[in-house]
Amino acid sequence: YVESAPIFQECIIHMVANYPYWPWPTSEMEGPLTAVLYLVEKKLRSFETLKKSVNKALFSNEIRYAEVFSRALTKDDFDTWFVVQYWRDWFTRSLAEANGASESGQKCVLGKVYRDLRGEAYLPTILVLDAVEACRSTDLHTRAKRQGVERDLKTLKDFAQKAVEPLCVNYSMLSVEDAGIDYLTCIKVEDHELPWVKSDGNFMQSGCLSSNAGQLTN
Repeated sequence: YVESAPIFQECIIHMVANYPYWPWPTSEMEGPLTAVLYLVEKKLRSFETLKKSVNKALFSNEIRYAEVFSRALTKDDFDTWFVVQYWRDWFTRSLAEANGASESGQKCVLGKVYRDLRGEAYLPTILVLDAVEACRSTDLHTRAKRQGVERDLKTLKDFAQKAVEPLCVNYSMLSVEDAGIDYLTCIKVEDHELPWVKSDGNFMQSGCLSSNAGQLTN
């Protein structure tokens, strides 16, 4: 009822990004107006579609399509194949842990998974090298082998950095780093989507939603 676009847009970002986790003890999920709930559902659908699109790109990220994945695997291809599978396993487990936390009513931490992909700190080369060596009967730590694993891992990380950019955009007024926000804040609410704006883009008269005032608790 303050009809402040920045405040309202900020609220929608955090509601959608945290769903189904509800960390606001002073209000209930059923409290907002029908128009607000409709917008939340609309943004949630778009948010889920974007996540699925990004995840599909990440899971289909492969190295050397024609050279490796179109023929039977040989010992010369093993390192590349293993790096791809190891990366996918890390991403799958990270997503499962983040989604599991949210679904069990814990703090939503999904944003951290995708923001990690924007950097280089996750999955250090030495960790992947040790994992590859553990699956081999010969010593892996030769210069040529190490360079190959480093090159393949960098190729995967470079692709992932670009793929997650749409999810890592921050439309919140807060700095996710400074505020310690572990969820995604890429939900954008346009001015014409504000519930007190008419379909022609003009603002409705204040008080037009007063009949529902008792429903809104936050």
